[in-house]
Amino acid sequence: MKTESLQMLKTNFVDKICTVLTQSVNKSNFNDQQFSEFFTGMVTSINEDGLILVHHLTKCKSFFAMEHIVAILEEQVIDESSPFYDDIVKQVEVLPEEEKANIQKITPNDSPYIDPVMLAAMAKKAQEQKRMVQKSN
Repeated sequence: MKTESLQMLKTNFVDKICTVLTQSVNKSNFNDQQFSEFFTGMVTSINEDGLILVHHLTKCKSFFAMEHIVAILEEQVIDESSPFYDDIVKQVEVLPEEEKANIQKITPNDSPYIDPVMLAAMAKKAQEQKRMVQKSN
């Protein structure tokens, strides 16, 4: 990959929520929610070998090899702190019911694949163990 292309990818996608499209993987029977759980997250780095994607809720990291990436798509992200939030909510409220059904508001407790309470407990335990090891050294 050309240096200019690599720099353009970094400039446009690092530190943004993106969906990564790849060549076929052996997990081909994803439903829509599983697809977004697997291929959507914060792009934290890009280099000539590939990119690192961090899941927006679990903070789990994924590596995608550059030779298998077909596209990187920046996702529209809006949260309650945005000055545009109220306008977007009003626009969504006037959508036809079938379009509203396709819009998902994802919260940490929505995923059937993770238990955020359990993950938080594991993270806390890991931090405690790390502190104990550091104190003993």
